Amino acid sequence: MGLGRFPLITLEKEGVPLSKFLSRFRKNEDGASLVEYAVLIALLAVFLILTIQGLGITINSKFSAVNNMLANP
Repeated sequence: MGLGRFPLITLEKEGVPLSKFLSRFRKNEDGASLVEYAVLIALLAVFLILTIQGLGITINSKFSAVNNMLANP
């Protein structure tokens, strides 16, 4: 029921006591894999951005060198 005068807190839709719901929520690891995938995708995105940025700088310097060679034979 509850503790003395205070009613037991339940989730309206499911009728499950809040303490039991929180206990199950803590033990459930389905969301953990989703978070791990999100972190992995974020790290991959940062790696790709830095790699592409580095390649862009390298390619820009190569084109500048070719441009200078063509402009000043």
